[in-house]
Amino acid sequence: MSPHTLRTIPTIRRADKKDWPLLTEILADAFTDDLIVRWISEHPAFPQYSYSVSLPGFEKIGGMLMDDQGLAACLYVKPGYKMRNPASAPVITRGLLRFGPGPLIRSLKFLNTIAQHHYTPAHTYVFAIGARRQAHGCGLGSALMKHFLTSVADPDLPVYLENSNPANTAFYRKFGFEPQKAFRPGNGPQLVGMLRPAESQTALCNEGRG
Repeated sequence: MSPHTLRTIPTIRRADKKDWPLLTEILADAFTDDLIVRWISEHPAFPQYSYSVSLPGFEKIGGMLMDDQGLAACLYVKPGYKMRNPASAPVITRGLLRFGPGPLIRSLKFLNTIAQHHYTPAHTYVFAIGARRQAHGCGLGSALMKHFLTSVADPDLPVYLENSNPANTAFYRKFGFEPQKAFRPGNGPQLVGMLRPAESQTALCNEGRG
């Protein structure tokens, strides 16, 4: 596939348990070069491990979206729910044996930091949204975000996310997200909380139904 060509207009759908292996592949590829992921661990297998242990939690507290070509995915948390730390005893043991203690410590630092600085009023939370590197520039991210905002997110509440890549700021702003406060997990890369106000969300949802 050409890096800027799609076979068809993408269809976005909800993903479930049977899609976990594919979702893991998509997100691991999408975030391989992410600054936070690389700060946690530069081991090439770490992104896939990280998402494989995180996905089960989203079935309980939020949801998962993907396109019909298996190129892009989104993980989100519904209003009223909080991110769950996936660090159970088996997960910790597997991670320690494969990657050592450093990535585990930094992962926990990351999760604790975003929890500490998280937007507190009721909202829908985008934990991760991305496309495989081969699909960058195809418009999949825009299609996925628009579907999420118009068909999944609560139309009467703001939407919140953390941005770890300054190059993505313009993309999020295109959808009405504005930077809030910046923070760092320990000595890690900077994250910027971004918020889409409730009034923007309501307007877009009304437009999508029109």
